[in-house]
Amino acid sequence: MLLRDLTPDLLPPRAALLAGNVVLLTLAPGGSIPAELAPPYGTVAVEGPDGAQLIAAIRLPEGGAGSAWLDALAAMAGLGEEAGDLFTGLNLVSRRRLLGFLLGFCRTAFGLGANPAFTATCLGLLESCGADGGEIRPVAVAGSGWTVVSGMDAPGSATIYVLGQSGVRQCAVPPMQTEAGLQLLLPLFADDKVVAMSDTPRSWTVRAVPGRLPDVLGPAGAGTAGAGLATLRVACLRALASVASPAVTTLHDNVAALLRESQVLAPAAARRHDDPGSPLGAALDVALPDGEGGLFVRGWVRDPLQLIAGAELRTVAGRAGVESCSLHRVRRPDLAGRFRRAAFADAEARPGFIAHLRDPSGGLSPQPVLVLRLHSGATLEVTAPLRHMPAAAARDAILGCVPPDEVTPEMLDLCLAPAAAALHRRALADRGTPAVVRIGRPVRRPAVSMIIPLYRNLGFMRFQAAAFAADAQCREAELLYVLDSPEQAAEVEHLLRGLHAMHGLSFILVVMGRNLGYAAANNAAAAVARGALLLLLNSDVVPVRPGWLSPLRTALAAPGVSAAGPKLLFDDTSIQHAGLFFERGADGTWFNAHYHKGMPRHWPAAAKRRRVPGVTGAALLVRAASFAAVGGICEDYIIGDYEDSDFCLRLRAAGLAIGYAPEAELYHFERRSIRLHAGYARTLAATYNRRLHHQRWDGAIAALMAQPAFRSAALLARAA
Repeated sequence: MLLRDLTPDLLPPRAALLAGNVVLLTLAPGGSIPAELAPPYGTVAVEGPDGAQLIAAIRLPEGGAGSAWLDALAAMAGLGEEAGDLFTGLNLVSRRRLLGFLLGFCRTAFGLGANPAFTATCLGLLESCGADGGEIRPVAVAGSGWTVVSGMDAPGSATIYVLGQSGVRQCAVPPMQTEAGLQLLLPLFADDKVVAMSDTPRSWTVRAVPGRLPDVLGPAGAGTAGAGLATLRVACLRALASVASPAVTTLHDNVAALLRESQVLAPAAARRHDDPGSPLGAALDVALPDGEGGLFVRGWVRDPLQLIAGAELRTVAGRAGVESCSLHRVRRPDLAGRFRRAAFADAEARPGFIAHLRDPSGGLSPQPVLVLRLHSGATLEVTAPLRHMPAAAARDAILGCVPPDEVTPEMLDLCLAPAAAALHRRALADRGTPAVVRIGRPVRRPAVSMIIPLYRNLGFMRFQAAAFAADAQCREAELLYVLDSPEQAAEVEHLLRGLHAMHGLSFILVVMGRNLGYAAANNAAAAVARGALLLLLNSDVVPVRPGWLSPLRTALAAPGVSAAGPKLLFDDTSIQHAGLFFERGADGTWFNAHYHKGMPRHWPAAAKRRRVPGVTGAALLVRAASFAAVGGICEDYIIGDYEDSDFCLRLRAAGLAIGYAPEAELYHFERRSIRLHAGYARTLAATYNRRLHHQRWDGAIAALMAQPAFRSAALLARAA
């Protein structure tokens, strides 16, 4: 009957229950599985007492049909209660092949990983064909899902399984080749078997309950025992780092967090060589991961005898070579005093260096080691001190670590800018939703929404509010203050409520979650604004007289014009801004210039309404639809500077024009807020922004300033 289909030759059939309704039985070569049996099923070729044969694994049907199969197998194939009975007589190679079949195919196809009978069968077969590797002792538990063990020497091609109390489980981590023979495994219990499946299966018996990994990864003690623990600690870190990758999703969150915590809670001692009596000195002062696979480093090297042949960066996750061309040399006046009377004089005027390197650890190793290789083969190692900074602070530290007169275009393009840009993106990420506070009754259907960013400087708010209150057009506008220094939220809200009570103006206060800069602040407020026109206005801009909104709106009504700016005045009433144009500096890069800057308020050439290349973001009226169409203000620029001209250039790239309305006059007490920002005032942010602006718009600006009207106006402004 059915067995005749299964064994077409004269081979005596044999069968055994593997687990539940899963059966193993022998087939002669060429035998097949009857069509009435539903998948899954599989076979493995073995050599038994009767020669070559197949062992098939099948799942019997449910209900009466399955019972009929069992009865037939019992009667005709000698169904055994122990699957091990089926393995008797198989040669060593066949038993090993069968063990791989059970652990690989049968475990997954029939869902037997947690079945005790299946586990017992695999353990019995392992005992008859595996090589005993002895005992292994877990080093520590790594979080909630992994165990670090020591003493395994599994081949790199092996697949690792754990057999024991929790059934049969496959470990997703391949065998590791570490100094201390470490392996990352699933949670273990005493007497579990760890199996490395290869041509020759090898197994180890777990004989101890592990401790917690943070205890092992803590600081090493003194003496020989401490040195051994330090070696184990480094090996553990490297074992973890090898799998703490986003590609290994089952491991990344748990192990990466554990790896980072172990190094932060138990940092390595910073190492430097700064003895003035030595012919070689070095230090790694700063090492800041940029969050995108790069590492910014700053340090110094004194090598008056030219002993250094090369360098590399070493982390717990691996190493990366450091090419000499990637080290940008800078002066270090802070070293002059210490080495003024050094035993070996150094002619190097720039012992300092900065570099933006590939991070072998992907940000998981906060204390990399700079290894200096000498011509003899000896090495000198320096370790950075542990330092953690929020992304914005790290960005500002990078842009503030080199004096402006030291910066070269290559240094900026290849080192400072890539690191700062990556950290700037991190600083802008996960910004959250700004808080919105509404004070007073909202203006019904406002035509204009006035957006006024605030950062630290609140000194002009009372003057602005008084000017707005005295202007009927401003009273009909929606007034939005957006606070980019959220630590002042209570103070600003209190001030606005007082101004509301004094003048009857209604306000919207948008509070950023943290300081993100001018562009992000304007974009956040624009998302709340209801007006069809947006007026971007600095907090230190105060109208000269009422009625200034009308000329701006008139300029915006001209065909093709999407944005317009007013005349801005210094506090002595001389002209600060009458439209924006571009000039090349001595270094060939473009910078923003302003028509008729410094001329008398009523200078005739500044009294003409006209189209201009751009206008300053200190006071800029734009259609809300146009603002949205170009993506708002570009947030790639740091803190402030060049976002406004970038915005104007993107409007122009979209085919839109920009107007200047001289009848609208406002005082601009410029740069009162930005000077309070250490990330701008004490860094290369302005240099970075100018370089970024030039690289993006060089060709477009050149074409724009070649237009006769703009070129002649610029020449006239310079002549004046």
